[in-house]
Amino acid sequence: MRAATVGVAFLIAMLAAHAAAQPDTAGVDAVRTAAERALAGGDAAGAFATLDAGRDAATQRADVAWMRALGRAAMGTQRFARAREVFEWVAGREDATAADWVHVAWARFEAAAALEESDPAFARAGLLDAADAAKQAIALSGADTGAWRFLGAALTRAGERGEADRAYADGIAAVQKAGGDPTPLVHARIDALVASQRVDDAHAVAKSLADPVSAALATARVWAGAGRDDRAVEALATAIERAPNDRRIYDALWASLGTANPGRGAALVGAVAEKHPDAYLAHAYLGKFLVASADFDGAERAFARCREIAPDDAWARYAQADLAQRRLGALEANPKSDPVAVQAGYSTAVALWLDYLDHAKRTNTLDPTAVATVDLLIYNQARAGLDPEAAYPAYKRFVELFPDRHLHWAVFAAICQDAGRLEEAEAAIARAIRDCPDAEAARRTQYINDRGLLYEAGEQWDKAKASYREASGGEGKGKADGFENLARLHFKLGNTKAAVACFKQVLELEPDRTQAIFYYHLCRRALARKHHFEAK
Repeated sequence: MRAATVGVAFLIAMLAAHAAAQPDTAGVDAVRTAAERALAGGDAAGAFATLDAGRDAATQRADVAWMRALGRAAMGTQRFARAREVFEWVAGREDATAADWVHVAWARFEAAAALEESDPAFARAGLLDAADAAKQAIALSGADTGAWRFLGAALTRAGERGEADRAYADGIAAVQKAGGDPTPLVHARIDALVASQRVDDAHAVAKSLADPVSAALATARVWAGAGRDDRAVEALATAIERAPNDRRIYDALWASLGTANPGRGAALVGAVAEKHPDAYLAHAYLGKFLVASADFDGAERAFARCREIAPDDAWARYAQADLAQRRLGALEANPKSDPVAVQAGYSTAVALWLDYLDHAKRTNTLDPTAVATVDLLIYNQARAGLDPEAAYPAYKRFVELFPDRHLHWAVFAAICQDAGRLEEAEAAIARAIRDCPDAEAARRTQYINDRGLLYEAGEQWDKAKASYREASGGEGKGKADGFENLARLHFKLGNTKAAVACFKQVLELEPDRTQAIFYYHLCRRALARKHHFEAK
């Protein structure tokens, strides 16, 4: 992560230098875009440093996009005073939008909240300022949910609970009138009422909702906020029977019971699944609750039913594959497990994951994390599962699905080598070397070493030496590895003098490499003995 952050900071610095030398619009936009990407990637500090350095110039050229990005970066680094100043500059322009005033409310709210313990009076004044900014946003767009939420939150925190409740009520009405979804405001209003011990009023708000499901969800929220989780679950259970295909209820039930009491969740959802055998969501969440309860057989039946109801669904395939991997994990964790059962577990999990990947790629529903999961799983099938013959066709299918990733070809080469398919291994590692970009030169150097090890395993000594020599001219740790591999091969083939020279190169690069130190001195002693006996 640190290396990635440094890389982003370096890129931004290069772009900033370019923009300073050539202050054209494209250069400025490139710097801002790079900073925004850094911010989105979690490097708020790097983004803020770049954007804040260009703040004066951005002000002079009235660069609103730059200042908005700076404000967000300032919030990301908790520089609330700076964010407030920047957002207020943007909101002070004639072309300011409701969103700009929402940003002002956000910055004022956070700045005030940070001072509540040290200076309550000043913090309250700041919260009322945040409420004023929210009102400005509402004046520009009466249906802006974020503006109404900040208005209610600021007034609530400032102690103006009655005014806050009226703001929430007005906001709900305005959003509904505009055809929007008032649910976030309803929930915020309920939370505020429950926090102020006005539980009956909160219930009244929940019951006022026209949509029965929304009313049930809101009622459950009231009970949960009041510490009555049992009543909250009852409300959700009643709602789910009336609307067995509404995901919102299942999500709320999962949030309440998924960790705390998955067995009860399985019982409630199982009853719905039994009553509504074609309700896909009922079977899907039943499977989730059963997995959480460690009832893998029941979960497998539930997910299989999902596949029957929706044969082309990607999630059910993912769930089946994930379940098979959990079963495998349980087998591997048990020292008494039969190795044959472990191998079968690997085969089942790999087959299901590959089925998911194939389907997800065709339907554009791929979860990117699954690619790394399957990559490691098949590799472990070959190594930890001691089943390279089964891993070979599985990984071959995997690289056919994702042929543009050089790391996969390098792993495939290792699996081919384990399976004794040296020609395919050679072709795969050559593909990895070819496809590895210059930006990853150190990794490519390691691939070249891997190719040398492959040749050495096949007793192709000249090719192995050539690969190691190429690696020794590369970059990163693989450079020293290249010299060491070449030295070791020279020693194995009886060329002790060449081995000494190569081990010396290793130690010039990495003086503390323990194995190289040992073999360097071993070779020197062997060479000395040889000279001694030759002299006699």
